[in-house]
Amino acid sequence: MSKLTKKIKLKKHERNKIMKKTQEEWARYIQDEIKKNDSYDNYKHAFIEYKDYLEKCLLENPRDVAKVCQLAATYNELNYQWDDIYKLLNEFIKKYENELTDEEKSRIYTNLGFYYDDQRNGSKRAIRTLRKAVTFNPNNSKAYYGLGADYYGAGKYDKSEEMYKKSLRIRKIIRFISLNMRIC
Repeated sequence: MSKLTKKIKLKKHERNKIMKKTQEEWARYIQDEIKKNDSYDNYKHAFIEYKDYLEKCLLENPRDVAKVCQLAATYNELNYQWDDIYKLLNEFIKKYENELTDEEKSRIYTNLGFYYDDQRNGSKRAIRTLRKAVTFNPNNSKAYYGLGADYYGAGKYDKSEEMYKKSLRIRKIIRFISLNMRIC
């Protein structure tokens, strides 16, 4: 490959980095990289780029809940240690506790609950954390869904069914509202 070809490819790669501004654009870029590459090592660069982008965004707006949750998910994809993900989310919620809305706290606790669930023997901790999430936002269907899965895994089938039903009921209400808003 000639130096000119390498330079053109590098420029295109740099242009791709600059062009991605929204989460949807990043998701599309990462999905495209996964589709065209046959192994994790060949598309890992897309997650590294996204991580760098998110970290830069958080330097500019350190209180961005969506970005910190995406960064935690990206750390997970890059096989970071659980402690790094836990530290990121817990330090964030402690630092901005008085500035976050209840919905934002609920979102972070939901993420933490799902990460706890992925850990060995993390089910009890996941249940405690997801219960905290629904305390902050009783309309958090994802947290109820996670609770349903964790209670099921713990053999508490009645409690599991109750949580799954709450999750489903909230989702139906959200869909109904969304449909009505489109009609208006």
